[in-house]
Amino acid sequence: MEAKTYPALLRRERCGLFSVHFPDLDCAVCGETLDEAMDMARDTLAAWIRRVGTPAPSDLEEIRKAAKKGDLVMLVEERCSGDTRLAG
Repeated sequence: MEAKTYPALLRRERCGLFSVHFPDLDCAVCGETLDEAMDMARDTLAAWIRRVGTPAPSDLEEIRKAAKKGDLVMLVEERCSGDTRLAG
């Protein structure tokens, strides 16, 4: 099975945490470090796909237009079963 990728917004919050928001899934995760936030984002994406299914990803350009100043628009790949790599 090929891993799915979805557009996400990465933001450094005022409190210092890193958040990753998936607009297509209307869900977000936060981590104390960038690596932690990305790791949790990959796990969350994989769990969402297993439980809910795979909605069609939005056009990346549309996500860029809707992003707030300071947001980084990126693609996040789900963590496949047995994958222990950190996202980055």
